[in-house]
Amino acid sequence: MKPSVANNLAEAHWEYVKALLEQDLPEDMSYSKQEYIQNVGFHYQTALVHGIKHGVKWARERRID
Repeated sequence: MKPSVANNLAEAHWEYVKALLEQDLPEDMSYSKQEYIQNVGFHYQTALVHGIKHGVKWARERRID
């Protein structure tokens, strides 16, 4: 995978996570530090799993398993 493609995917995944965080975090930010970290962790892991699926699909299409 070319670095530019990887960078574009990373940027797209960040935009996804950022949008979810913006929905989850209230304006007054009454979340505790632990709740905030848990929410970020959930979205980070969800995006990472999604990205891995893209990588596996990319490898299979090129028979690089």
